[in-house]
Amino acid sequence: MNKHHLLALAITLPACAYAQTAVDAYSASQLDLRGSARFMSMGGAFTALGGDISTLNQNPGGIGVYRSSDISLTLDLEPQSTKSSVGSLTDKNSQTKFGVNNFGYIGSVNTGSSAMPFFNWGVSFSRAASFDRRYGGRLGEIGTSYTNMVADYTTYDGFTQGDLLNNNPYFDSDAPWSSILMFDGFGINPTGPGANSYTGLFNYGSTTGEGWYDIEEKGHVDEYSLNFGGNVMNILYWGIGFGITDIDFKQYAYYGEAFNAPNVPSFTPKPTPDEARYVQ
Repeated sequence: MNKHHLLALAITLPACAYAQTAVDAYSASQLDLRGSARFMSMGGAFTALGGDISTLNQNPGGIGVYRSSDISLTLDLEPQSTKSSVGSLTDKNSQTKFGVNNFGYIGSVNTGSSAMPFFNWGVSFSRAASFDRRYGGRLGEIGTSYTNMVADYTTYDGFTQGDLLNNNPYFDSDAPWSSILMFDGFGINPTGPGANSYTGLFNYGSTTGEGWYDIEEKGHVDEYSLNFGGNVMNILYWGIGFGITDIDFKQYAYYGEAFNAPNVPSFTPKPTPDEARYVQ
């Protein structure tokens, strides 16, 4: 059976991560210069000087500088533009985000004492990093297929057709989800009746095609703080801070291929686990 055009990957492959990868750790560690407008305009200098709401996350002792109560709100408007290039193909994506960069309150109490004239406390929220971005592009003409890669490692690992097609393959089989989904969606197929070797949709020498991808990332690093502080005779400034860091990162990756003259098998309606389908 020969089809001239086939959308090879109409399958969305879900991914479930139970451990942090090196890429995730790197992304979460890259914090932006974010805080109050005053803090950002001075390149973070007020971290050491104090007297600014952003000092609560960086230098608890800076709260002792305050002589009166203060409330602060900083909004953020962030335009983004990305460009992806593969060979001579270039794709651009852009978006504009609006959010709350920093919010907090400082309460200052005049104690009337010459030893410790002010006692201050404060709470704040700060978005230390934002991971919201989108990018994608086209691969142009490809010389192989993702289905062929899945077929190769499924064959190499020795998974049987019963491993890939049973009542509950996600829990009753050790096969990777990509192999199971590709087999159930006819992206990979056995090379013969009862065979445990598989072939993909790209037939080297006769199949041509193109690929594309789209990546969407979402998440943030948020910091919450509660501080207490003051000063001793306007000479010694002290502070105690309690902080909570909230990290959230999600990545959604979509990949697709379209072929001319793909290696499409002849098959009957979806077989039972005891039946075999094969490439003619």
